[in-house]
Amino acid sequence: CNTCDDQTALHIASRLGKPDIVQQLLSNGACPDSTTSSGYTPLHLAAREGHRDIAAALLDQGAGQGVTTKGITPLHLAAQEGSALRSGLT
Repeated sequence: CNTCDDQTALHIASRLGKPDIVQQLLSNGACPDSTTSSGYTPLHLAAREGHRDIAAALLDQGAGQGVTTKGITPLHLAAQEGSALRSGLT
């Protein structure tokens, strides 16, 4: 089930900072590189919000840290937000 921006449950849990839900979704086969209609992955959303534990879980499951959306990587979003997460994405 997706939202109007094609956000999956994994996108929403990643954005809202719900690590237990993210882990459960990944364990049940959720794709860590799925994209919204705007092109954002769960890693983009976790990075933008500074959710380091979620970013680590997504990366452990093979999420692409070099995926670009409109020329923006998750690292760019972490840097824009001043997130301490950027050190984990370099």
